[in-house]
Amino acid sequence: MRLVAGLLILNLAWVRLAAAECDREQTESRLAFLHDTLTSEQQRMRIWSYTWGSIYATTALTQGALIAPSSSETRKDLAVGTGSAVFGSLSLFLLPLRVTLPIDSLRDRWAEPDRCRLLEDSERVFRVTAAAEAQATGWIGHAGNVVFNVGLSLLLGLAFGHWQSGLLSGGIGIAVGELNLLTQPARLNHALSAYDAGAFVAP
Repeated sequence: MRLVAGLLILNLAWVRLAAAECDREQTESRLAFLHDTLTSEQQRMRIWSYTWGSIYATTALTQGALIAPSSSETRKDLAVGTGSAVFGSLSLFLLPLRVTLPIDSLRDRWAEPDRCRLLEDSERVFRVTAAAEAQATGWIGHAGNVVFNVGLSLLLGLAFGHWQSGLLSGGIGIAVGELNLLTQPARLNHALSAYDAGAFVAP
């Protein structure tokens, strides 16, 4: 009997602890913050992605259209430029999915009855997407931009002897890539710090 009574007491204590950890008012405040913050960032990310992806796609189409009527030497430069722009366009349409897809997974769940479970999943998505943004806009992103464009310069210079156009393309590519990174939405880490500090006010 004592064992049963002890188990009942522990069970009641666990229930009370769980209830305390998932206070309804605070849970709803947290969920409102997460919903507004993640939805807003997803919209910004999509606008940024579609805008830059379209710019790169237009560049690829323009250079591709100029290949045929150009001289044989110019075609080499245009072919490399077209390939670079195609790669840039695809990456700008695909890489942001690391942020947008996890948020999409919550789209139809905001009215879910189990608010505690929803909060747990939403916080996990929040942290995952914040980390993805930080990685994309951190030193890895900048280093990747430089390495990629230096590689293009070396390709044009070493493979075709076009050092002047190679250096010009590489320099422009680095500048445009840095502008791209600097304009990429990256507000989730700041919002995460505010959230962890208890400031549940969506930006």
